[in-house]
Amino acid sequence: MSLESTDERSSCTDETLRRRQCFTAAGPQVGRIPWFLAILWIAAAGCSDRSHQERVSNATTSNAPSILLITLDTARADAFGFDRPFDDTSEGGSQGRPTVTPVLDALAIQSVRFSAAYATAPMTLPSHTSLFTGQYPARHGIHENARNVDGAQVLVAEHLQSAGYETAAVISALPLAGRFGIGAGFNYYDDELDGRVERSGVETTDVALSVLRRRAQGGSQSPLFLWVHYFDPHAPYSPSTPLLADANDTRVLGQLGPDVSSRYLGEIALVDREVGRLLDEFDRTVSNARVIVVGDHGESLGEYGERTHGNLLHPAVLRVPLLVRGDPEHPPGSTSATPTSIRRVFGTILTWAGVRPRGLTPQDQATLFDAPEPVVMAEAMQPYLQYGWRPQIAGLDTTTDQAGLFTVLEGSPESGATLTTIDLAERAIDPEAHPSPTLREALRAYLLPVRNGSSDSSPQLSQETRTQLASLGYVTGTSAPRRSQAPRPFLMTHLFDHLDRASVAFENADYRSAISELEAILAADPENFAAALRLAVAHSAIGNGSAEHYFDLARALAPDSTDLRHFEGMHLLQASRFNEAAALFDSVLAIEPQRAVSLNGLYHARSRAGQLPQAAAALRALVVIAPTPQRLTELGRMHMAQGETIEAIEAFERSQASDPDGFDAHLDLGVLYLATRRFQEARTALDSAIEISSAATDERRGALPMALFKRAQVSVLLNEPNAPQRVHDAVQSADPTTRRLIQSERLFEGHLR
Repeated sequence: MSLESTDERSSCTDETLRRRQCFTAAGPQVGRIPWFLAILWIAAAGCSDRSHQERVSNATTSNAPSILLITLDTARADAFGFDRPFDDTSEGGSQGRPTVTPVLDALAIQSVRFSAAYATAPMTLPSHTSLFTGQYPARHGIHENARNVDGAQVLVAEHLQSAGYETAAVISALPLAGRFGIGAGFNYYDDELDGRVERSGVETTDVALSVLRRRAQGGSQSPLFLWVHYFDPHAPYSPSTPLLADANDTRVLGQLGPDVSSRYLGEIALVDREVGRLLDEFDRTVSNARVIVVGDHGESLGEYGERTHGNLLHPAVLRVPLLVRGDPEHPPGSTSATPTSIRRVFGTILTWAGVRPRGLTPQDQATLFDAPEPVVMAEAMQPYLQYGWRPQIAGLDTTTDQAGLFTVLEGSPESGATLTTIDLAERAIDPEAHPSPTLREALRAYLLPVRNGSSDSSPQLSQETRTQLASLGYVTGTSAPRRSQAPRPFLMTHLFDHLDRASVAFENADYRSAISELEAILAADPENFAAALRLAVAHSAIGNGSAEHYFDLARALAPDSTDLRHFEGMHLLQASRFNEAAALFDSVLAIEPQRAVSLNGLYHARSRAGQLPQAAAALRALVVIAPTPQRLTELGRMHMAQGETIEAIEAFERSQASDPDGFDAHLDLGVLYLATRRFQEARTALDSAIEISSAATDERRGALPMALFKRAQVSVLLNEPNAPQRVHDAVQSADPTTRRLIQSERLFEGHLR
């Protein structure tokens, strides 16, 4: 459910943003030029500091292996044939009949298989951040999708790039868009989705194959780190042949029935086929190579009352496939059944590359082959952060005979907690189980995220991005307040469908449908601040008087919420109560001075109240944070209105530079150039204004008379041979305003016919 909207385009204004976001902006363009030029282009862009480049150029990598990392989104371990015992020839055994994953089954025989591998969170970005840092979310700070990876984190690709690796990534879905920071360290980062939320595995493989072929043609001798991400098994499940899974595998996964299971397995089958295409090309073009295939999290498919993933912690959403091929010290075909975290992929890759970063703990750098950590952990924080429900932390004790018990802690020590233990063998809750002291202490020591209504990891998302994330089932609001009696997520499963439908409806501005779902949520969960606030916003959007009631309710639940103040300010702005709205926006900005949407609200409130100097100040601050072409144009026109010609020209020129094709203030800029006697530049700007206005079918055509008048003035001043014709054209198209100007224009004396 979206709570705010602003532009998502970011500029590389400081080192954190430069390291984290410049790669993103380059990604789609780089993908269309040769490999060696792509690397040079990125280096020239200034997105890596000089010392980093020196470390790359001085690195010795002659014996380092190339590494292919394949991450499978939303991949339950038991969806893969190799998850069944290899010696099982009974019905359902991997050798007893075909499965939907013949490619990965064959790869498993060539690999070390980790049959008890667990994700760190049932969500894409937090789990991948663990893969790339070696840390649990409590350390790396990413607990949900649509957050920014901290610039202080050094990701695996950055370590490898510094060691002389060529680094490339091809990802398949919006949650891993490079603008969230996960693309740091990649010379090439292809996240081009053409406005969609995901692309098919076929498209992703095609891009990855082009990367490999360009590299082979270029004759590169540097080791390669290639990350390829597949998203197909994520809901909604829509394989090209829905019955594909039924034809090859009659298992039913989860509790939603054979139809859903078949479609999900059909998506798994598609990914298996595409991994086969990728592996064939990788093995053909790359030598001295190693491969890791790992799921980022699983899928509930109805187990424990959850349809998809993200709200609960249990084995179906955390146990994932994990295969490692090519490690020289471990024989292929072996299996490790000891619980392990996928965060150890990070240390495994660095060890292969011979990289030993300073400042990391031994556990952060531990490999999949090292001694197991005492407790393997995971978290699910979306319900805690979004709805104010209890936080969830899970653990498996690897030091005792309790390794088969999966324990979930719902709550925190200071607010009360409930322990739920799931017997992995019986796939059922074990009411008699008692966690070991080691496990109990690890669960209680796990750090919870701070819920303060804002975070440095919260990016500015456009409405389009929020809508797209909602279509994937991801909520993008800000932190919920603490409650006196926070409910257990495992007891709130009856609200999950309402929450999903409310999120999609709200983000698509279907406010009447959203109100129906949100009312059901609030009736069952009266202290749900997010539901109360969204109800207030929805009623406000459709002009319903009930908005005031729900704003009052939200205020009673969270009187200090900056979200509440912002949206109540928007409500008052819509009601033309400009000064009251401005006061609320000011109170938000006193706490969160970088909150672009509140600055935008303040700008409009001050502007519509006629307070132009204050409006201009708000707009200038907004442009510093999010300098979009539209805002720069607005700033230029505001400077024009106040007679600030030089400042207006600067704003218009920045707008034009950032969006040459879409610049819609050529006339304004031409007028200002003319006023400052920059006649050549005025001619260029006015010619563009005339071209756009002549071809327009909307209100922009109304600017044509003024553009022709100003262009005639420039023509006379430049002594152009066709100046009389320019004056004639201005006269012929004149409207009442320009006709009066033409008649009084002394420059035109002798040119008027």
